[in-house]
Amino acid sequence: MASQADALIRSDFESFTKKCFRSTHGELLGPQPYVSHLCSEIAALDRSETTRLIINLPPRHLKSFVCTVCLAAWRLAQRPSSHILLVTYSEPLARDLARRVQGIIRLPWYQKLFATRIARNHSSVTDFATSQGGELHAVSVGGSVTGFGADLLIFDDPLNIIDANNESQLARINDVFYPSLMSRLNRPLTDPVVIVAHRLHDNDLTGFLMAEGGWNQVVLPFLAEEDAVHGTWHRRAGELLRPDAYSDQDIARIKANSSYPTLYQQCAGSKSEIIAPADFPTFSVQELPQRTGIALSVDANQCKGAKNSFSVIQVWMASDKHFFLLDQWREQCNYDELWTAFRRLCSKHNPVRVLIEQAANGYPLIRDAKRVAQTFRSSKSNPTSGQSRSAWRHRSQQSRQAASGCPCMPISSTPISPNSPRASGRSSTRSMRRCSIWHGPSISLPCDQLRLGLSAP
Repeated sequence: MASQADALIRSDFESFTKKCFRSTHGELLGPQPYVSHLCSEIAALDRSETTRLIINLPPRHLKSFVCTVCLAAWRLAQRPSSHILLVTYSEPLARDLARRVQGIIRLPWYQKLFATRIARNHSSVTDFATSQGGELHAVSVGGSVTGFGADLLIFDDPLNIIDANNESQLARINDVFYPSLMSRLNRPLTDPVVIVAHRLHDNDLTGFLMAEGGWNQVVLPFLAEEDAVHGTWHRRAGELLRPDAYSDQDIARIKANSSYPTLYQQCAGSKSEIIAPADFPTFSVQELPQRTGIALSVDANQCKGAKNSFSVIQVWMASDKHFFLLDQWREQCNYDELWTAFRRLCSKHNPVRVLIEQAANGYPLIRDAKRVAQTFRSSKSNPTSGQSRSAWRHRSQQSRQAASGCPCMPISSTPISPNSPRASGRSSTRSMRRCSIWHGPSISLPCDQLRLGLSAP
């Protein structure tokens, strides 16, 4: 029985992956149809049945473990003289992935079943060799690959999630792929290349390469939107990749996230969910409609200092079609400076509603504003009051989808809130007495916060 299991681990990539999972995670992988499909695709790549493969999966679905760590360890088990180039967006991630590959190679069962050994004189974490002449070199994008020739290229997470809307970083990744990475292949026509990534943008590396053509793509969304056939796996509409891993509350929270279509569903063409400069047209003073209700939105920092975050106060006005940003104040300040700026903007714009984030210096600002405001309406959104932060954000997303217009920025080559004489405490107090104050957790778009504020009880 043991010999049969060992034979499977030696010859079958899926059996090898399950053994690696049990050894590194301390539990059985269990029946996971999507993992079996991934293993089938990776095995076909390793057999050179395909040489260009892109795999798109949502976060926390073992994509790096199966498609990077296990593939590299398997490749060195089957071909101890292989040269593997492993690239990712950051040095710490490259180090972690290479360390995990080494950890598998050093496992007793691996040493028993395969002849591959790590060379004692060449065993650093991100650059190690085998005693049979193989090597794994792990680097971040832009790291040195000069002089290293590879017969397998693995590009895992080319882009950090926080750079999803960073056009210059997107272009940088696409620009370096061919001259810096693909040029490292010893046999460019036949050496395999695998890209393992979430979808983050229409112009991410996946979009760039698929538009070019010549790549096989495996796309597995978090939730199936329609029936699909993946080899022998028939996936039904509404089926999760990992049905045992998420509660209904988890699913609702994930679906309420603005990045759900791209990051989780791997959908190209989701431009409506991507914030770009074109989403913020400009306007001149002459184009402003008749002034309606004005709202102040406050995001308060903790304390003053060059290394601390900014406090921001924005002044918004809504029309039937657009949201107009009328004024803004932004400083790394202490509370007294925030309070002074708040009073000045209240006096200048006479708001009908003030929205204050319930965090950091937002708490004393709410307290002091309540003292001088004639009316106070509170709509707290937190788990203790019966509504979760994710539900509050979902309400925000619904408001954004219902909006027919978009935020508009003033035409100005200078900051939109130039220094001006500060209003007296008496005039600002009169202005605040005519407005109501609303506070709650922060959200992503000022226009959502404005809409929710105007409709708050």
